[in-house]
Amino acid sequence: ATRPSQLLHQLSLRFFMPVYPASAELKTRGDAARLRSLFQKGTKLIFVFLVPLALALFLWSEAIIHFWVGPGYELSAVMLRILTVNYFIQSFNVVPGAMMYGLDKSWIIAWESVARALLNLLFSFLLISKIGAVGSAYGLTLSTLLTTPLFFAFMAKQAGVRQGELFREVLFWPLFAGGLGFIFFRAASGLLPGLGSRYSVFILFFCIVSVTRY
Repeated sequence: ATRPSQLLHQLSLRFFMPVYPASAELKTRGDAARLRSLFQKGTKLIFVFLVPLALALFLWSEAIIHFWVGPGYELSAVMLRILTVNYFIQSFNVVPGAMMYGLDKSWIIAWESVARALLNLLFSFLLISKIGAVGSAYGLTLSTLLTTPLFFAFMAKQAGVRQGELFREVLFWPLFAGGLGFIFFRAASGLLPGLGSRYSVFILFFCIVSVTRY
């Protein structure tokens, strides 16, 4: 379950680590406007790529695990869904994190990593003893949910992006489209064939993104 879900974070790192030298150069020039633009556009691109991929991993988790290791691993499909949420949320910090290195503020990334690791240990210890191996996936995801959004908002402030602007321009439409697509899938799964209901989710997502000119 870990390998497919990690694809989200690995892809975001591969595509957007060039943000680091770009942000360092913009800092040297003192170009605050383009730093804000780099933060916003880079994060938008991550969402456009990763929201559909996260939906695919979440909706097709059972089929992916069946193809990967064969039948009899239903718990792994549950863990794949949980870890998909975790790595999708972690991907929020890829562009901001690369920018913090370029802005000589890597201490922010260090604190975020330490906080997430400590919370992960705490939650995993508590949950594994109660619900078994799946508790480790829940522990990791809970620690990410508690730390990543806070550090994401803090790093946006460091890049000069206002909170209202961050939500309105960057976060709202892809998360709204993804959430609406998931609700539509749940509602339509009994009316459309399996693949039809799944593909309709992605059509709906890209229609919303295109219409809103995200």
